[in-house]
Amino acid sequence: MGCEANVYSLAIAMEMYAADYDERYPPADRWVDLTLQDFVKTPGSYRCPRDRSTARSSYGMNSAISGMQMMSVPDDVVCLYETAHPGDNPYGSPDDMPLPPRHLGGNLTCRRWPNIKQDHATPTWGPFGPR
Repeated sequence: MGCEANVYSLAIAMEMYAADYDERYPPADRWVDLTLQDFVKTPGSYRCPRDRSTARSSYGMNSAISGMQMMSVPDDVVCLYETAHPGDNPYGSPDDMPLPPRHLGGNLTCRRWPNIKQDHATPTWGPFGPR
């Protein structure tokens, strides 16, 4: 699968997780573990084909949305992004995006699904409203 398809399937997995858990996003420090367990059929979906690391996930979760109710997160806020620090459960902020980007059009980010974008500019990350 390509990077865009991977991010799309992970975004759907995050939404399915939230639907089962009081409409809340998973904790950022365990998001891969929790979505892989029940909602992602292919572990390769966590890997960008251009990422040369051996880490489990090339994508990170925006730590600002950790455990938040989905409806309290504005539509333009990044939920998932390509991270410069792949790992088992990567999470963080815009500082974690690869420079230069892995793709010619910029790094992939996903707002509340299915809004996937390639960005050169820094998108909205938070803070916002109460948890």
